[in-house]
Amino acid sequence: MIFTSKTAEAFKPCAGKKYRPSNGTEGELFQEAFCHKCKKDNLDREDGESCRILLETMAWDVEDDDYPSEWIIASDGQPTCTAFEARND
Repeated sequence: MIFTSKTAEAFKPCAGKKYRPSNGTEGELFQEAFCHKCKKDNLDREDGESCRILLETMAWDVEDDDYPSEWIIASDGQPTCTAFEARND
């Protein structure tokens, strides 16, 4: 959970829209919830290619066509990554 329940409730009408953290703290919470627990996050390992999504969210503005479509507001109002695959380690 990234947002409080009250904030998530307010974001429910935005379901399906691209998500961009509003500040560094929110970004860290998102990365901890998704990126750091994802099979595609290989920044600290040498067993594959790194996920492009995190880098591209920092390189593009959320309105740009190249901003990743995987980071969205889910139907519950919480930010999510639709490409997330949980690691087993």
